[in-house]
Amino acid sequence: MVPVALRPHERLGLLVVVAAGALAALVTVVAAAAWPVVLGAVTLLALVAVVVGTAVRRPADRPGWVALAVVLGAWCTSSALGLLDDRGGTPALVAAAAGQGVGVVLLLRALLTGRPTARRRRGAGGVVDLAILLVVAALVAAQLVVAMRDGGRLTGAGAMTTAALDVLLLALLLRFAVSRAGLTPASAVLALGAGLALVHHLVGVVAAPAGGGGAGLQAVAAAALALLGGAALMPSMGTALRPRGHRRAASLQLLGLAPLVAVSPVLWSVQERADRAGDGLPTEAFVLVGALIALLGVVRGVLALRASERAADHDPLTDLRNRRGLEAAFDLRAASPDGLLLCLVDLDDFKQVNDTYGHEVGDELLRGVAAALLRAAGPEAVVARLGGDEFVVLLPGGHEQGRADEAVTDAPVRRHAGTPARLLAALQEPLRAAGHELRTRASVGVVHVVAPTTLHQAMTRADIAMYRAKAAGKDGVVDYRPRMRAEVQRRQRLAEDLRLLLEGASPARVGQLVVHHQPLVQLSTGQVVGSEALVRWHHPYLGLLPPLDFLDIAHEHALEPAMDALVLDTALRQVGRWLADGLAAVPVSVNVTPASLLGGGLDARVRRALAEHAVPASLLRLEITEHEQVPASPEVVSVLEVLEAAGVRVSLDDFGAGYTSLGYLQRFPVSLLKLDRSLVVAAREDAGELLAGIAAMAAALRLDVLAEGVETVEQRDHLVGLGIRYGQGHLFAPALAVADMEALLPRAGAPGPPAQRSGPGAADRAGAVR
Repeated sequence: MVPVALRPHERLGLLVVVAAGALAALVTVVAAAAWPVVLGAVTLLALVAVVVGTAVRRPADRPGWVALAVVLGAWCTSSALGLLDDRGGTPALVAAAAGQGVGVVLLLRALLTGRPTARRRRGAGGVVDLAILLVVAALVAAQLVVAMRDGGRLTGAGAMTTAALDVLLLALLLRFAVSRAGLTPASAVLALGAGLALVHHLVGVVAAPAGGGGAGLQAVAAAALALLGGAALMPSMGTALRPRGHRRAASLQLLGLAPLVAVSPVLWSVQERADRAGDGLPTEAFVLVGALIALLGVVRGVLALRASERAADHDPLTDLRNRRGLEAAFDLRAASPDGLLLCLVDLDDFKQVNDTYGHEVGDELLRGVAAALLRAAGPEAVVARLGGDEFVVLLPGGHEQGRADEAVTDAPVRRHAGTPARLLAALQEPLRAAGHELRTRASVGVVHVVAPTTLHQAMTRADIAMYRAKAAGKDGVVDYRPRMRAEVQRRQRLAEDLRLLLEGASPARVGQLVVHHQPLVQLSTGQVVGSEALVRWHHPYLGLLPPLDFLDIAHEHALEPAMDALVLDTALRQVGRWLADGLAAVPVSVNVTPASLLGGGLDARVRRALAEHAVPASLLRLEITEHEQVPASPEVVSVLEVLEAAGVRVSLDDFGAGYTSLGYLQRFPVSLLKLDRSLVVAAREDAGELLAGIAAMAAALRLDVLAEGVETVEQRDHLVGLGIRYGQGHLFAPALAVADMEALLPRAGAPGPPAQRSGPGAADRAGAVR
């Protein structure tokens, strides 16, 4: 915490207290006879400083500062009574003991402040710490009872009790200081002052039963009081007893228990100096308590070591095994004659959860996933988290069927009848995270492991099967087959080539991406009213690759934003050339992935490309798809609204086949619905009424509708009858090379229907609902 500047009166008050402490220390050294009066005055000044600081600063932990004021008040009372009774009698000792009793409450409260959250359980170590404190307290109580049993002489009993309390408070104070990193300035000054005060009193009690100790010791007391008062006037006193610093390692926190070992010898020393034969505990009692404290300290160390060992092989977020813990469990179970099943579970599209809701929600969702996997896997399974959104489940091999050999069915995705299917089903149930109800999907790769297969080999095979599940549409289970390795190696080579291509490598080495155009037509006339830019990859060795061969690779390797930018630039460059050649260019639709929408800077990138190629914004459509959920974050909505205001239209692709279509219409500035081809194929069967309803809804919202995948005249006529104006599909033309698309475009100024000049999605949406 960075301290703020002191106000003038606060600076003056702090200087007065510190100067008074220094002066008091000097006086107690030079004029030893005056030290009781001087210390009483300094104590009173420190009390005033604490009261004033608490009233002005209004600290978060007001009861703690009130308790400190009570301590200082008790010491003031003790000093006054000591001056009235020059023998330093019972009233002064009672007042001092009362002050120290309140001090125990103060420090215990400070120690409990900022205690570990629910995620960090105190556990058995905290119980042992408490046991050590109880043993010390029991020894103090026993000695007090024995010392008072013959006549109730409080002087010797009080000295023993206060000495024990001094050691106990020093232990608590040390534990408080060493367990936290980054104490505030006021916390550090307060701890130093309290420590000096306790050392002063402890040395005085042990050195002289009457409480003496010389002028030098009293100078320490004056300095301690000045520090306690000065801490109350510091700007950071508001959080001095509630520090927010991170806790240090448990090994350092254990140092706070070290002073407790001194309790037994200190009490024995005080008892011997008191020379009260027959009134004290036997020496064996002190030895026994010392040994018990040492034993509990060893137990505490063992527990700390066990906790450290568990932390080394368990994931801190989910408390599942980590990779190290997985290796130990794998080595133990793989030697079984039945072997084991290793299931690699990778959550689908988990990154979008973090991007949309934040990492705290993502972490809570991961804990929910861990709990779901544990329930579904059963007590005999081992569940581990490797990091990120990747989990591993080890299952006894004799309980499942599905050996990874060529005799098993060749179907790439198999719905297991056993535990892997239960894992998948458990993840499909909605999970709540920070008030959000989220649904997760996962791709699972399964491999049957028998000796002498290593964990590395098994993980490699499971990873191959898992990526096959993702390539097959995600949300599925795939058994590993040896032939899959060649396919994965091919995908890895393609991923590397695609990365190099997007980084600008030579086309001779990695080929180049080309953009084909599929015409968008008016169904009733067949006139071309737009085109969709569809990317292809001219690979130097594999030839022309369709999108299905590399789009999912781009998604897996986070290459989508770079590829989107390249396709956008290529498509707009071509439109600019058509305009320069005098052709009546039609609007071009370019697909935009959620990664580009979330990556930032899309609006600036689009405007820059439009300006660079001299293309009007009205000739660009951006298509967002329903197959991948587009987060409705304020940033995404803002980007799309900025582009719409500039003249760029937004289309909703694959409508009716993915995520919450109506929610998209409410949140995003959509002007065109592109019906998924599955609805068009079923239009004559069971989707006719659905299509009619969509057309009516679009008309009410003043949206245009375009049908994808129109393959037959019957489909076209049926769509026209439903009021759907636009379409695309092989009935009209497949995706065309630039030269073939150019042949369909008329010269600028040539007559054409209104639809061609405006295109789908260009209707005025002033009254549309969003």
